[in-house]
Amino acid sequence: MKKIISSLLIVTLIITLCAGLCACTQTKQGSDKKATAAQEEKRIDIADLQWEIASGIIKKKRFALMSLTNASEYTITAFSLCMTLKADSTPEQTDAFFASIEKLDILEKNEFEQIKENEPQIHFKSDKVVKSGDTCKNIHCYYFTGTYYVRDAAVCEMFEPDVATVSYIKDGNIVTTNYDFKAKSYSDDSGSVKAFEWSESALAKAVPKPTAEYVELVTENDTALHFTMHGTAKTDFQTYVNACKEQGFTKDDKNYDYTEYSMYNAENETGYKVSINFDPDDEEISVSVYSPEQ
Repeated sequence: MKKIISSLLIVTLIITLCAGLCACTQTKQGSDKKATAAQEEKRIDIADLQWEIASGIIKKKRFALMSLTNASEYTITAFSLCMTLKADSTPEQTDAFFASIEKLDILEKNEFEQIKENEPQIHFKSDKVVKSGDTCKNIHCYYFTGTYYVRDAAVCEMFEPDVATVSYIKDGNIVTTNYDFKAKSYSDDSGSVKAFEWSESALAKAVPKPTAEYVELVTENDTALHFTMHGTAKTDFQTYVNACKEQGFTKDDKNYDYTEYSMYNAENETGYKVSINFDPDDEEISVSVYSPEQ
């Protein structure tokens, strides 16, 4: 009888220990899953993006313009905000919206009648890089999803945010998040691209490697390499030109410096040619490298 009781106690003890181990394992696995999910869910917060819409002058013309301040920890590479008429808008406001389009005199009568069949919509769009803590100014507003600018900022006062789409750099990749203001929810686009694209070809090794956070490898073949450094300033252009000079690109050099753009062309002793262009409006440095002529 004592042996039976002892055996039962041992079996009970083993079952208890196993149950405890299973519980600990499940708890750890649950914690790991939560940590992984939290890491995957970490994204840019729409609350960290502040914008203002006002009237502004560009090249002696008045436009509805947005200034966007990036208070997040991420670098933004593209931003768009779609806006729809406020829920309490009146038919008179809808008429005023279409009247503002008609005043621009950009559409034929039949085109204007067709566009009036659509629900009023405007959107702001920018492909400029906005680093953490920086402000991007003069973001244009467009009618619907087209290419015509909204000139009167008062038009924007009739609208409220609908969907914001933000592309930003996260862990070295450019990812895109959409925020639905009505549902107050986020959704991420599938897929991503590298924020820094580079090559190991002879053409790439002929010039200094860029230091910008966002570098786009546009095209590359056996005779030419084209890449763009986004989110740059005039000082970045001059720094890269100096680096190219130090790497031997001084032969037959030509330097152009205008308000609209800046450019530097040169060749090195082995016959490689480089062309460096800076666009202050787009804040981009475009570089082309050409192999020696055969």
